[in-house]
Amino acid sequence: MQSRSSISSLREYVPRKATTDSKGIDAFIRGGFIKPRDPLEIAKFLLSTEGLSKAMIGEYLGEVEDENVQVMHAFVDQMDFTRLKFIDALRQFLQAFRLPGEAQKIDRLMLKFAGRYLHCNPNSFANADTAYVLAYSVIMLNTDAHSPQVKNRMTKQDFIKNNRGINDGSDLPEDYLVEIYNEIYTNEIVLKDEQDAALLSANMMAAPGGIANALATVGRDMQREAYMAASEGMAAKTEMLLKNLVRAQRRLNSTESVFYSASHFQHVGPMFSVAWMPILAAFSGPMQSNDDPEIIGLCLEGFKLSIRIVCLFDLELARNAFVTTLAKFTLLGNLSEMKTKHVEAVKVLLEIALSEGNQLKSSWKDILTCVSQLERFQLISSGVDAMAVPDVGQAKFQSRESFDASRSSAQTARRSVQTQRSTSSRATVSFAQDVADESRSTEVVHAVDRIFTNSALLSGEAIVDFVRALSEVSWEEIQSAGQSQQPRMFSLQKLVEISYYNMNRIRMEWSNIWAVLGEHFNQVLPLVSCMPLIL
Repeated sequence: MQSRSSISSLREYVPRKATTDSKGIDAFIRGGFIKPRDPLEIAKFLLSTEGLSKAMIGEYLGEVEDENVQVMHAFVDQMDFTRLKFIDALRQFLQAFRLPGEAQKIDRLMLKFAGRYLHCNPNSFANADTAYVLAYSVIMLNTDAHSPQVKNRMTKQDFIKNNRGINDGSDLPEDYLVEIYNEIYTNEIVLKDEQDAALLSANMMAAPGGIANALATVGRDMQREAYMAASEGMAAKTEMLLKNLVRAQRRLNSTESVFYSASHFQHVGPMFSVAWMPILAAFSGPMQSNDDPEIIGLCLEGFKLSIRIVCLFDLELARNAFVTTLAKFTLLGNLSEMKTKHVEAVKVLLEIALSEGNQLKSSWKDILTCVSQLERFQLISSGVDAMAVPDVGQAKFQSRESFDASRSSAQTARRSVQTQRSTSSRATVSFAQDVADESRSTEVVHAVDRIFTNSALLSGEAIVDFVRALSEVSWEEIQSAGQSQQPRMFSLQKLVEISYYNMNRIRMEWSNIWAVLGEHFNQVLPLVSCMPLIL
């Protein structure tokens, strides 16, 4: 228990030094609050001293420097989780500090928590990885369940599905996961200091100066959050009012047009959800019927901005429609008909992939299919036989259960190869040379390369969508080889490359990536092994 004099002395340091970075720790040591510079002593001080910023403690503990890591380990080791339920232990852990914003910092803290919980409760899980993954899953559920920005919330079945096989390959009891889900939904994990700060903030509005002697601030800006909540409420009411006015105007069959001025960006979402189909038609028509560069440029700019809007507001149907239409307009599946305007569409599609990657979700499939077809065009225009690079668009969709049929087809292909070689000439594909040259331009090649190298910058959810789409395209490339002498490996090679680019992701994200990759490799290897090997 701190004495009155020590608390008074601490107040002299806290307003200036409570950042708890290395300089702040130095100041506390000079002031005699921390005796020796020992990780255990620093950890005890941070854990037991009132008035320190929980947000800055979290930032300090998450740093990668040796001293910070040692202090973090000592800090967590001071906590006793013996016989505590997992959720109660996690609550106790998260009351001691506020999780930092950087993923790598969170990862180090959660790994240590998992190890400590298993040390205190050896028979709770198969290993510490289970506690690590479950802790991450609970934090994501807590955010999903209580964040006002989340519209489509996680269901019980989603939560159970997300945690399948995490106990060293086995499932945790469903009743156990349901209990966790229900507890989080009814009782949010929130830092106690933040609740107190909200109450103090309300008191401050009523009586200025009421928190003048507060020792430190917490991480959240309560006034800003209140403003954002009120703003969102006003936007929702305005949206409803606008819809009611439109309905009333239609009922009255009024000939007078009324213009309503939007004052918040969120108004764009509901308006675009109503108008996107005629907008798509307005851009698509001129692109099909015109070759004027100015008109084509305006239409492509319209596509780009429309896709940005539908990605921002997560309008799935509209996003799929715009991206699919733009992908088809590239005409990469019909090289003889390609013109300069179609190459411009390819450039815009690549630009969208680079700028909107975190929101493309299932639309990655259309883009990566075009990238595969673009690589085929580049090879053919460089002199490669078209038969050696089959079009992924011609792939016959097969299930994983159709391997026997694929093996039989491969054996038939092997027997007929010599006949094909002696009776068939090189397949010829006609195309405009200026279009081919533009498709191999430095601008296009660099844009394609950046799609894969920049995959390391995608969010944890977006990289899984990206890998899943690339795996599907890889599967179709290999299936298309039924009409060729060897399978196409372009997308399969890219899967290997992006695995390398994303090796520095935290374990939670990498495990989700590997779940997709592993399934694809298991699907592909038996089929590839039976392809005819022709040298």
